[in-house]
Amino acid sequence: MTINLSIESLVDILSIVISTFLALHFLTLWKGNRKANLLLGLFMLQCAIGVFVTQWESFFHDKINPSLFLIPITSPFALMPILYFYATYLTGESKEKRRKRRWILIPLAAEVLLRATFFFSANAMGLDREFYWHYIYWTNYISIPFSLLILVLMIGLIKRHNNNLLNLFSSLEDKKLNWLRALVFIHLFLMESGLLMIAWLP
Repeated sequence: MTINLSIESLVDILSIVISTFLALHFLTLWKGNRKANLLLGLFMLQCAIGVFVTQWESFFHDKINPSLFLIPITSPFALMPILYFYATYLTGESKEKRRKRRWILIPLAAEVLLRATFFFSANAMGLDREFYWHYIYWTNYISIPFSLLILVLMIGLIKRHNNNLLNLFSSLEDKKLNWLRALVFIHLFLMESGLLMIAWLP
């Protein structure tokens, strides 16, 4: 079997390596905010897994059982909740407020349960290749507006954090989390672009 690597594929492979390295770094980092480090490590790991699965699909689309793409180790509903809770630890959000936001984990739990059910019961349920591709397509599609909602919540979280800083510090440049806000807006752009692309698909 011959695998032809494009520049895009090489970039994706490089991103997998870098994301995995960063994930291991933050998951094993005990200094500073330990919980924030763990969440950042999980975020990077989910990024690596997501790109890896995409490359796996492109290389072996017609050569392996598509149920393997439903191994319950990732979900399109995982990335944004992890990033949101990471932001809550960076901004010092109270435990009570974090507890009230746990509802954003419900779609993730439900989707992972569905993946596990379909993965372990594929033969018994008689699921074919077409079913899996439809499942992956629709879960990715439905996850986009959900992710947009989480990103909007993050914008509000960062805005409240920055407003609180005005009463505490005279120099704010290193405390306003501008890099995180930029990351949120980049994801917003990508999510909206994804919705537009899907809407124009025949």
